[in-house]
Amino acid sequence: FLSIPFLKIPMENPEVFNLGFLWAIVVIVIAIIITIIVNNTRPIETRIPKSVLKQGAYTGGLISFGIWSIQLVIVELYLRKLSGITLYHQDIRILIIFINALYITIYSYTLRKIFKPKALEHSEIKLQKAIEQYEKKQSEERPHVGNNVILDVKDLTTYFYTEEGVVKAVEGVSFKINEGETLGLVGETGCGKSVTALSILQVIRPPGKIEKGKVIFRGED
Repeated sequence: FLSIPFLKIPMENPEVFNLGFLWAIVVIVIAIIITIIVNNTRPIETRIPKSVLKQGAYTGGLISFGIWSIQLVIVELYLRKLSGITLYHQDIRILIIFINALYITIYSYTLRKIFKPKALEHSEIKLQKAIEQYEKKQSEERPHVGNNVILDVKDLTTYFYTEEGVVKAVEGVSFKINEGETLGLVGETGCGKSVTALSILQVIRPPGKIEKGKVIFRGED
């Protein structure tokens, strides 16, 4: 087979029927390899997922080989060898162009219309299931929130008396926390989160002083 120059094969060569299948397989394998290499050279954000790429490439290759094989059987076996009718001669150049055109068309169409939407739908379903499982787990782990107030802060005010003057660190903070709830203190650096927490816990040290307000925890001041 390797000793036969492809472009100079006599058209009446009796082995052209068998060689036609081998040529087709070689061309399709090369096309699939090129498809994978090209995809790997693309930026990661535009790269086609491997599973989707393989589905499209294998589908394009199989259908292309099937169509070429059908015409080869009809033209070479039934018409030329059995009936003596020669419609046209098999040419590897035509084979390469025909199979590559078929492969690219089928690969692009199935990728765009079938495998990509299917993969996207599958990933969305998996993501939705993961979100539902996470939310279910969170709801099971989350303590029951009741109507019983366990922490009641009223008009909490804390000043710091420094040499530069009075710093109003916390002023008029009020809120209620029910049983099962979680308190979060959020803000930029220096906005008074730590002083607020220390004031609630009544552990402010000089020069700081809690000027007014009440902190009632489980009904006790």
